[in-house]
Amino acid sequence: MWQANREAHAVDPKSIALLLDLDGNLTECVGANFALLSDKTIHSPARRGRLEGVTLNTLRQLAGQLGLSWEEGDLQPYDAMNAEEAFITTTPWCVAPCVKVNNAPVGSGKPGPIFGQIMDAWSQMVGIDVHRQLLGLAAEPIHV
Repeated sequence: MWQANREAHAVDPKSIALLLDLDGNLTECVGANFALLSDKTIHSPARRGRLEGVTLNTLRQLAGQLGLSWEEGDLQPYDAMNAEEAFITTTPWCVAPCVKVNNAPVGSGKPGPIFGQIMDAWSQMVGIDVHRQLLGLAAEPIHV
């Protein structure tokens, strides 16, 4: 993971590594889970290739509340690069928008509307404005 992150930083200093399994499927990021949005469905890499994150499980719960479907399975870098939106889930940030994969924009290349809905739902769930609280920690969208 350390080497993968160093290689990612060599291409883009603001990035974190998005790891693949031996078959080229997306697994997870260094210290975070990864998910993407396509056709009103949030897709998460298969469980066999990633750790089960508490924050990812919270995203799954919020997806249902927002009327989004949830699927887990094999995802390729192509899927991430062609997603409408992509997300990183990790305890310090809750959810962060992923706006680039392999230096190519995801969707519009900016945080999307579903990210905003997720942050609003998360804030309502915990009783604080999570996005405002996190602005100092993760002001920049994530690149993988």
